[in-house]
Amino acid sequence: MERSHITDFIFTGCESLAKPNTEEHNSVMQKLSEGDYTGVLVDTYSILVPYLSADAPITDKLNRGLQQYLDADGDERPMRERRLIFAAIAAMNLFIQNNWTGPPSQLRPCDTLPILFGPNTLAGDIRCQVLKLLAVDGNPIYQLVVFPEYFYFARMVLVSSQQLLKHTCCELLSVRCLWLHQQLLDEQASVIKNEILALIESVSSKESIMTGGESRQIEEFHIEAGHICLYYYEYKKAKSHFLASTKLLGMELDFTGELCLFTAELLIHHTLK
Repeated sequence: MERSHITDFIFTGCESLAKPNTEEHNSVMQKLSEGDYTGVLVDTYSILVPYLSADAPITDKLNRGLQQYLDADGDERPMRERRLIFAAIAAMNLFIQNNWTGPPSQLRPCDTLPILFGPNTLAGDIRCQVLKLLAVDGNPIYQLVVFPEYFYFARMVLVSSQQLLKHTCCELLSVRCLWLHQQLLDEQASVIKNEILALIESVSSKESIMTGGESRQIEEFHIEAGHICLYYYEYKKAKSHFLASTKLLGMELDFTGELCLFTAELLIHHTLK
């Protein structure tokens, strides 16, 4: 996939994030659209620094820092939430870029988020800590991933801090973050499965996403959800999502036997290409 498509995919269903028309907001959106993900993170880091304790463990540092940042000014909380979401999207894109799509980024996590991932701690030590923190049910993620720190930061914002974020698109972004986490594991993780399926149900019930967006965005969500359900052998749920997407696409398909898997893959390719 091209870089622009990855960004579009992660933004699908989250277009309401682009609504505020302020100079700062437009600047961040411009950087995201141009693929300047490190620029977004560097800017966000400069804002987060006062709320981060240099000596605390990474997880505690982020948990406390994110909450203090959001609570610092109630009147600006919606904008602060958007800033964190944009940073998480940038971090997730950087992780995808460095491990799948290319090109490799020039700056390392210790350069873009130094108080979290350096420079006083050896980069190798931080990487080992993050790899351990990303293990699920005792199962480690793929050990050769590049810059797992970026994914860890995105996960801390979109999944671990999800309850702090009120924006309607947060659950949808959490689904994508958890699904990416699953792809880093050799086997299905029951913890991720339960969480991601619950989030898909929650997103499906939200009128603001299911009826407020463009039909293509809703089509892509159903195909995305159907693909995830297939992976977890939730065939009835997968069929329901695929049928919903084909209805929106104006298509009639018969999901039976092996044809179900084959047609689902064709549908995904048709919609995401």
